[in-house]
Amino acid sequence: MRTWTRITATDRAGETFSGVYNVRRPQEARDRLALDHESQIRGRLTAVRCEELAPGDRECPAHA
Repeated sequence: MRTWTRITATDRAGETFSGVYNVRRPQEARDRLALDHESQIRGRLTAVRCEELAPGDRECPAHA
């Protein structure tokens, strides 16, 4: 089952990247974040935080 997931991660340079994706598991969100920002990310992503969103959350696209 897919859920809307917000992911935030930091690269080695200290840059923070985030996104909201409709995925089956957190690893998919991490992979999509890395793909979306591949030209900007330096090194690997660390400090990864995933949070499932519910329809009542403001950032959840299903909320609209």
